[in-house]
Amino acid sequence: MRPLVVDVPSLLPPPPPPSRKAKAKAKDKGRDKSKDKDKDKDKDKDKDKDKDKGKIKSKVKVKHRSDQSTSGPVAPVPLETYLKKSLEPSTRLSQPAQLLVILDLNGTLLCRTKGKSAAGSLAPTLRPGLREFLAYLLSNFKAMIWTSARPENAARMVNAAFKEDEKEKLLAIWGRDTLGLTQAQYNAKVQVYKVLGRAWEGEFMVYHPDQPDSIVFDQTNTVLFDDSIEKAVGHPYNLIHIPEFLATKAQNESDVVLCQCIDYLEEVKWQSNVSAFIRQYPFVYTPTETIGEIDNKETEMGTSSHDEKEMDDDDIRN
Repeated sequence: MRPLVVDVPSLLPPPPPPSRKAKAKAKDKGRDKSKDKDKDKDKDKDKDKDKDKGKIKSKVKVKHRSDQSTSGPVAPVPLETYLKKSLEPSTRLSQPAQLLVILDLNGTLLCRTKGKSAAGSLAPTLRPGLREFLAYLLSNFKAMIWTSARPENAARMVNAAFKEDEKEKLLAIWGRDTLGLTQAQYNAKVQVYKVLGRAWEGEFMVYHPDQPDSIVFDQTNTVLFDDSIEKAVGHPYNLIHIPEFLATKAQNESDVVLCQCIDYLEEVKWQSNVSAFIRQYPFVYTPTETIGEIDNKETEMGTSSHDEKEMDDDDIRN
């Protein structure tokens, strides 16, 4: 006989249906679980956002540091004492003044046609009239070089433009390392400024080689030759601003800037206050085409160009 197998669960009565309260609790639990899942998702999203924000912040910081490191030095502003002195009248001296002439190189005396590398500095194109200009300058005044080029390139350009005896007469050759730049500014292409006070006083003061005690260089006896107005914003009335030399065909054939600079210096050297004179009578270059037109008109009017120049000089003196 087979044993009787009784299905106990089938004999038990069915469980009672859940009450309304139980159903409500179950729904609340489900909602809570879904809320917890949503919170977890939101937390994950917040974490991702924080990561992204961190990335953005770090990028902004890096960019800010980069901007700071490559920004140029603050532009100097003329001192009140400088401006007052430039407003004092200049009188004509009984003998020429001992001037300090500060010369820029690239764009002023020469052009690095092969670029600003060593090759361009070794073989620059010299500005027309340079030989005559240097001969006049070094026989009448004290001169130095101040360029924004690196010292090694400054030396190469000086060697290319100056003869040995001319180099010996230079009081100093200043390069990029004398402009008061940070290391980052030194290595970057930034606007630089030539603060003439560095040559007049302090650690880098330039002395007159023959009369260091009796002759002190300052705004009354210093001129800066440069093709950039910006570089002289701190001492604008000591600047003889000349057109930039780019060694174009037209410039190589007809540029007479340096010849006209000689004429201008012939008047400046008699002034007791160079900054006052330049403020009132700044150098203005007259291209050869314009000179030719003036000469033609003078010939038609029966007036020689020499007489006209003498009249201009007299007007300047008065």
